[in-house]
Amino acid sequence: MTAFGRACRPGYDRERDRPEPYTVVDPHRSAPGPSRIRVIDFGCGDGTARTTVDCTPAEAARDFGRYTEPVLTRMLDGSERRPGRSCVECSGAGRCSALPSSAGHGEQAGLIGLPLPVRVRTRRSLSASDLRAYADCPAKYHLTRELKLRSVRPENPAVRRGRAVDAVLNEQHETRRPRGCRGLAAPDESAWSGLPPEIALAAAAMVERHAALCPLDRLAPEEEVRVQAQVTAYDPVLDLVLVAKPDLLHTRRGGWVWRETKTVGRRPYEGGSVLVHHPQLALAVLLMRTGELADGDRRRSRIELELLGSESARRLEIDPWQPSVLASARDIVRRTAGPWLEETVYRAVPGRPCRDCEALDWCREGREHLAADSRRPGGAPVPPPGAAPAACGASRPAAG
Repeated sequence: MTAFGRACRPGYDRERDRPEPYTVVDPHRSAPGPSRIRVIDFGCGDGTARTTVDCTPAEAARDFGRYTEPVLTRMLDGSERRPGRSCVECSGAGRCSALPSSAGHGEQAGLIGLPLPVRVRTRRSLSASDLRAYADCPAKYHLTRELKLRSVRPENPAVRRGRAVDAVLNEQHETRRPRGCRGLAAPDESAWSGLPPEIALAAAAMVERHAALCPLDRLAPEEEVRVQAQVTAYDPVLDLVLVAKPDLLHTRRGGWVWRETKTVGRRPYEGGSVLVHHPQLALAVLLMRTGELADGDRRRSRIELELLGSESARRLEIDPWQPSVLASARDIVRRTAGPWLEETVYRAVPGRPCRDCEALDWCREGREHLAADSRRPGGAPVPPPGAAPAACGASRPAAG
């Protein structure tokens, strides 16, 4: 576009509120084309600049034919329907056969089981990350999930460790080896770049521990495996699109297995409700009851939680078809989704999550809370803008 396009006026008549053909701007008809093309990204948060493209028109044409044209062709010719967050904008979402709906699986009260809120809104999407952010603080949800603001401060080391381990496991699972991750060589040190040495050692140990629990070990070749595939369902009562992205989804002898992997910095989870400790599993229970996942053999379908520590690992199983499990999952999701559906103000609720909050740079209440907390005996200092936040002292295992 930059190399070969021509300057045009917009193809829309705002006064008449109707589309119009694009028209070439006259002064540019005879202007010579560019000899060099540069695209520079500017960071509005920290003022940094990064050159992402620097090439000649000939190089741009070559790369267009090599990379862009095949994708553009598939997009123009494609007729496949892929449900996801884009269903929020689609007027036919409620009638689309590609979007699994709770109405088709006997869930008369909707997938979540909540009544339509008093204040009716346009269709929205809801994920486990949305629920987690809103449970921490409504302002955090609004700033990070709706406005897409992110702090320039580095993430908590435990979070970075979890991302690094996930990236390695995803790459290993994509290869689809007969024995899964068993017998694989240790990842290259570059997989842990940017992590402190002790965190990198822990991450490497977690990947090693995973090999004994890898669900792809001796999985039949005809079974289907999906790595980080999006699962979507529609709640017609709330006009709500629910989305999730399991770490691994695969079939086994007619059933579906949903695997979530979490890294923990302390001894793996013991006691209490696993759905309470990991609310994304509660949402997984609801999503397993719709679409193709619900059509699998229920005797062999399950949700698995893999807890990886540097010294030990565990695998827990959840049966989404047990009435008590469904009731517990719905109750957990309702506790947060109910207030979220009625929310209109998104006030800040300062507390323990403030220290690692991605929206702290834009939240005066959160900074004031941390400043007051730092003045108390034994209080931790307030992380300045751009500084790495300290790990939050949670009483339960810190999930990565």
